[in-house]
Amino acid sequence: MLDIVEKQQYTALVVGSAYEFVDCKIDDTVFHIHNTDRRNCVPGDIVIIEFINDVPVIIAQHERKNALTRTNSDATRRGKKSDSPTVVAANIDYGVIVASSVTPTFHPRFIDRYLLLLELNAIQPMICITKADLTSRYNEAIELYGSLNIPVVEVSTKTGQGMDELRSILKNNTIVFIGQSGVGKSSLVHALVPDIDIQTQDVSKKTGTGRHTTTASELYEWAPGSMIIDTPGIRTLNIDHIPKDELRLLFREFVTLSAECKFNDCIHLQEPRCAVKEAVESGDIARTRYESYVRLMEE
Repeated sequence: MLDIVEKQQYTALVVGSAYEFVDCKIDDTVFHIHNTDRRNCVPGDIVIIEFINDVPVIIAQHERKNALTRTNSDATRRGKKSDSPTVVAANIDYGVIVASSVTPTFHPRFIDRYLLLLELNAIQPMICITKADLTSRYNEAIELYGSLNIPVVEVSTKTGQGMDELRSILKNNTIVFIGQSGVGKSSLVHALVPDIDIQTQDVSKKTGTGRHTTTASELYEWAPGSMIIDTPGIRTLNIDHIPKDELRLLFREFVTLSAECKFNDCIHLQEPRCAVKEAVESGDIARTRYESYVRLMEE
């Protein structure tokens, strides 16, 4: 138990936040703190706490190295609120995009949207394909993303397939699981941190989409120095807050080739002598990835 000293400053890790309260961890003790100053604290944040009359108060917040944001118009269980960006996690080493091999269907274009957000926020991406006991999508994912130096791992929480490899990659890092509802994010967290109570639900038989099980971001420590931030699943991902002239910079396979385009400001659509389009035709860039880019530019 933490030996509290009045008005001494303590460094704390934010492990959860909801409405006007923030859960902060000092050593092995978690404090439920009233966020009187309405600080924008999210799991992964580092804050400074003082105890005043035995009551913990957040007095400062460290600068973030990065943060994961989404807009409130993304479709979640709570519905649409506004188009303003919302921070859901901070100080992340890996953003793990969780995709299901089946039910819900493996959807590269949805993965591409998450990759945009991770690239935009300087978060190293990783792809984790779940439900490998049902079918494999590993070769398809490697074909699309393997050349981009994005780690891909395929797992099954039922059989344990791939879980040791996943643990090896995630150890000593702070990671955030992101992905559609029903892909198995909460099941992954429970497999890594079996002593915590996380609700899991099957995919809706009526709609074929996932039922939401996580309603707010939460941080769990599954090994010393190894943190997982679980986020709410979302059915649609709005990227309207990303300027269209920046999209070409967020497809990492386009960046080097862009220097070979005829025009310096080539957006790789209708321009002649476009190195990116030539790479698509030659097979050096996956056509599926390019089609995702075109579709995003047209939205």
